[in-house]
Amino acid sequence: MAEKIRVFQYATSLGHAHSLLFYYPTDMYVDAVTYLDSGQKARIREWMGDGIARASVGLEDADDLIADLDRALRGRSFQGLVGPLAYRLLKSRG
Repeated sequence: MAEKIRVFQYATSLGHAHSLLFYYPTDMYVDAVTYLDSGQKARIREWMGDGIARASVGLEDADDLIADLDRALRGRSFQGLVGPLAYRLLKSRG
């Protein structure tokens, strides 16, 4: 999705005048949280699926933002298809 957006900027710092987008992969988020037990982590994984996208809407035209997200969500790239599988393989190797 980050490869396909054109109006949103892919960024980790939200609250800017520009529309920003950030993606949290589930495993990266859940594995970093040390204070949750395994049951809580399992429920978070179930709720999040592969991950969540966080958007901060800026001052751009609403129709442009909607079209940008629609295009990005409908589009698939090779990296987007292979990325989750590659991440799981690398993670399983430790």
